[in-house]
Amino acid sequence: MARPPRDAFQIGWICALPIEAAAAIEMLDEKFGILEEQDAADSNTYTLGRIGKHYVVIACLPGGQYGTTSATTVANNMLRTFSKSLRIGLMVGIRGGIPSAAHDIRLGDIVISCPEGTCGGVIQYDTGKIIADGEFERTGSLNSPPKALLTAAGMMRTAGLTDNPQYPEYLRNASGRTARTRKSFGRPTANSDRLFQAIHDHPASSSSCNGCLAE
Repeated sequence: MARPPRDAFQIGWICALPIEAAAAIEMLDEKFGILEEQDAADSNTYTLGRIGKHYVVIACLPGGQYGTTSATTVANNMLRTFSKSLRIGLMVGIRGGIPSAAHDIRLGDIVISCPEGTCGGVIQYDTGKIIADGEFERTGSLNSPPKALLTAAGMMRTAGLTDNPQYPEYLRNASGRTARTRKSFGRPTANSDRLFQAIHDHPASSSSCNGCLAE
């Protein structure tokens, strides 16, 4: 189909790393290419596409510039160009997980945060203070995600309790399209899911974790 008008794109997807943006693009059911016209003050580069009935715009942080400041700049620029249409913004990326008896999070799992208790669903890691015994005490909180996302997350939980959830098939199709996508985005094997001792600092000069102390 022809590329929809710019005002049709309602979901913004921001990634920190190129590999995250590449994975996001592979999730598109239909690709519309790079946006060619945008706000004069907007320095982002956008990939446009469709997932189901939703029109999505994907942007990546500038190379080598990470952190909350860079992410805020990209988000503000996206709002400039898509000010008339953008309804939801997502920051999606690769993170570390520590499995426990309560939350068995493993390499390759997809984690969606939801509000619980006094937590709005997203915790800002630098909003707090160090108290006695080196413990971190949170002193602030962020707003909850939009209601539309929370209801969608609820439906995903519901689907997970039935005998035919569809989202695992979406992920398999996206990661298995070509040999390259299978290599880049396929679920890692169990023997690659390694934990490392918290006291061990990863050497900045090392390109792998082969020399790090595993648990």
